Amino acid sequence: MKEGSCVATPFFTLFYKESPATAQGVNQSVNSAAAPCRVAYIAGKKNGNAVWRNKAKRKLRAAWQLKGRDPQGMDILLVAKKAATEVSAIRIAEEIDTVLSQQGLLQ
Repeated sequence: MKEGSCVATPFFTLFYKESPATAQGVNQSVNSAAAPCRVAYIAGKKNGNAVWRNKAKRKLRAAWQLKGRDPQGMDILLVAKKAATEVSAIRIAEEIDTVLSQQGLLQ
């Protein structure tokens, strides 16, 4: 992501920005608050082999589904860190919720 903001935690780095469709007003009939949140999960090769990368992405996906509400009209990128596979998805979900709240992304 070339624009937007990022927040680093011990388990992941979260990049976020307003969705292009919301920013440009492409869908005028839908309120920007009702626009869906798009999420991508990344686990880089420098942290481990394919088994580790798949496990890390599975944990990030599970954590995203366990957390509370979605930030509306945002593009979210979750990049796994080495410690992501060493903790539970519940712990990662709590961390995601904390970061989203601190950044003011949840209304």
